[in-house]
Amino acid sequence: MEQPADLSPLDFYNRKQQEYTVALAGLSRRIRRVSFARVALALLFIAWLVWGRDWCPAPVVWSVAVALVAAFLALVKVHGRLFARRSYVEAAMEICRQEFRLSQYDFSDCDGGVEFFDATHDFTADLDIFGEKSLFAYINRTATEAGRRRLADWLRRPLSDVASIARRQEAVRELAALPDLRLHFAATGRVSGEKRGDAETVGTALSAPVFPRSKGLFWAIRILPFVYLALALSTGVWPVAASLIGLLFAVCLVAALAAVKRVSQAQERLESGLRALAKYAPLIETLESASFSAPELRAVTDAFSTSSGEKASVVLRRLRRLMDNLNQRNNALVFLLLNGFLLWDFRQLAALDGWLRRYGREVAGWFDALAGFDALASLGAFAYNHPGYVYPEAVGSDRPVYEAEALGHPLIDPARCVCNSVQLPARPSFLIVTGANMAGKSTYLRAVGVNFVLAMLGAPVCAASMTFTPCTLFTGLHTTDSLAGNESYFFAELKRLRQVVLRQRAGEKCMVILDEILKGTNSVDKQTGSLALVRQLVSLGTVGAAATHDLVLGSLAEEFPGVVRAVCFESEIVDDALHFDYRLRPGVARHMNACFLMEQMDIIPRDGQKGRDASIG
Repeated sequence: MEQPADLSPLDFYNRKQQEYTVALAGLSRRIRRVSFARVALALLFIAWLVWGRDWCPAPVVWSVAVALVAAFLALVKVHGRLFARRSYVEAAMEICRQEFRLSQYDFSDCDGGVEFFDATHDFTADLDIFGEKSLFAYINRTATEAGRRRLADWLRRPLSDVASIARRQEAVRELAALPDLRLHFAATGRVSGEKRGDAETVGTALSAPVFPRSKGLFWAIRILPFVYLALALSTGVWPVAASLIGLLFAVCLVAALAAVKRVSQAQERLESGLRALAKYAPLIETLESASFSAPELRAVTDAFSTSSGEKASVVLRRLRRLMDNLNQRNNALVFLLLNGFLLWDFRQLAALDGWLRRYGREVAGWFDALAGFDALASLGAFAYNHPGYVYPEAVGSDRPVYEAEALGHPLIDPARCVCNSVQLPARPSFLIVTGANMAGKSTYLRAVGVNFVLAMLGAPVCAASMTFTPCTLFTGLHTTDSLAGNESYFFAELKRLRQVVLRQRAGEKCMVILDEILKGTNSVDKQTGSLALVRQLVSLGTVGAAATHDLVLGSLAEEFPGVVRAVCFESEIVDDALHFDYRLRPGVARHMNACFLMEQMDIIPRDGQKGRDASIG
């Protein structure tokens, strides 16, 4: 049952946590009662065997003993189910607690996906997509490793066409309205005990046939029971039949013993793969029972139907039974009897081989669908947790390339976040952003970039409205030097700038975001090079923004009217204190604050009015 429409996300998580708290207390009471009942049954069983036989007939004694054992085993099963349910409830409670923490921008115990960090990527390193307190850490709610990697891949390579973005938005909207389903899916995934590498284990287990395709052995397995039956029926009229039964038993047992090592190796490989595959079965069953309207979500549920029309969960349960049958060989006596009479090892390997040949290739499709839904569920949770965000409109033309009103950074607390507009109405368009230190230039650029990534991901954005044209995003904000590559900071920056110029020359449509171009050289060289670079980018039809302290770049707005626009962030010194409003204004910044800050920190001596007057006239 879904929550009322007027229930806020935090109210929903609070309500669910209260429900789980009550459920957990009830489960704990039931677990204690079942534990006491098991102990009582065990003591009763011992007492009954010691004293019951003194005054009851033997058949009654053993009948009661069997009944007590059966009751004890039933309680063991109930006990296991209660523990599993408690683990699920605890996992769901922890998910709700994590949602509360993230609502306060507390990233404790969040997975930042640090292994996906790539300093050479077009934009992820500059926009804090991965790492501690990153966008990935903020939106990741995946329940499987495959889903986690899928979400990371989407962030690194977001959608690039309007139709795909529209389909993704439809799926995210639908999942955003299903918080109970998402919570159940996430909690089920947490209690599954899945580990990194399980998907690879499954792939290894199911990749190769396990049974030699021998027609002779195939028919021997099929007719062997009938041969034994015929010989058994013939013993009354043909005395030799009994000897032939013994001989056939010995031959079958020798054949099984000769292949015992190979069978054990196959069993070990399949058993490890089955254990990993079984962890995904509850998640698949959850999605099989769900009904969706969005095409991207319907494709997920359709993927869990086999080519023969069977459900994936039914097929997986059949695989489990086949593996249980093979594992009967682990008992020595059972091994001798079953292999001697039925060639059990070969029979079960043949059945498993048939399963693998029929369904093995479809498992990859199930994993792919499961990973896709898992990543979509994270985007659905992100959308649900931010009801004030909007779904941007993706357009196919270059008018506009990027326009947004009241755009903010999703990783900044709304109580502190100051929103601004973005106007890049056509290709080419370029913003020159000037302003004092700490006035908000870099945060603005990151807000522009992060929301562009979210938009191409198919997720809602932190804005009042947004229209954009999907294209390649390229940033230059955090360039670093490389000791290993023997590169200076300046040379590393040049290499990155060269990438965007070459790609623009090749005809690739890019949106470029740069922060303080050519930081690694002297002021004169920096100014000359920066002016030349922006002119080059504009001539190549680039859309983007560049933040700079070099106010001369603002003059490009006069050189390219209607294409380059100068905007700024200002600071003010009032009563010997520095004030920022973080509001974007048209024009070039008129106030700088470096000397004032150095005076305030006692780095340089105060210089009276000159030190406090930071205006540029």
